[in-house]
Amino acid sequence: PSLSVNSISVSPNIVNASASYNLNVLIGTTVAIGEKITLTFPTNVYLPTPFSKNYIIIDGSSPSANPTVSSNQLIILSPKQLTAGSSYSIQISSLGGVLNPQLTGSSYVVGISTTHETNVNSPTYSIIGTTTTVSTPTVAILNPATSTNTTYTINFNSGTNGRLISGTSTITVKLS
Repeated sequence: PSLSVNSISVSPNIVNASASYNLNVLIGTTVAIGEKITLTFPTNVYLPTPFSKNYIIIDGSSPSANPTVSSNQLIILSPKQLTAGSSYSIQISSLGGVLNPQLTGSSYVVGISTTHETNVNSPTYSIIGTTTTVSTPTVAILNPATSTNTTYTINFNSGTNGRLISGTSTITVKLS
C-alpha cells in the first residue's frame, strides 16, 4: 500500500477556533523513530511558533522533540516506528493553539508526507461560520494638546473567534 489518510476530524470545526486535528493514516513505507512526518495545513490555518511536542500524540506516543513549523507545515519527528501497511492515529490537541481557517468552506484538506513518501491529502473537512463581538475600544492620546501631532493608541479585543491576519486584515479608524 501507499501512504493515505483514512479519516480526519476537526473539533470544533468553527472559523478561527483553536481546534484539535485527528488523522487516521495508513503508512505505505515504514517510518523509523526520528524520521519526518510532515503535516501540511491549509494556508489560512494558524500554526503557533514554537509548537510544543506535548500537544501531539502519534499512536499513543509524544515526539521526543518539539516539531518545526515552516509556513503552513508542521514537521514532526516520529516518536516510534510506524510499520508499512498499518494504520496509526495522529492527534494534535486543541491546547496546541492551531487556529482553524478564517473562512468557511467545505473542501479543506490536510496533507501528509513522510521521509519516504510524498504528500497525499486527507478527505475534505468543513469549517463553519460563527459570530464574534469586538470589545469597545479604549483610546489613549500621547499628547492631547490642540493642533499638535500626536500618537493614538487604540486597544480592543477581537472576541473569542476573531482574528487579525498580518498583511491581510484591515482596521478602519474614523476620527470625529
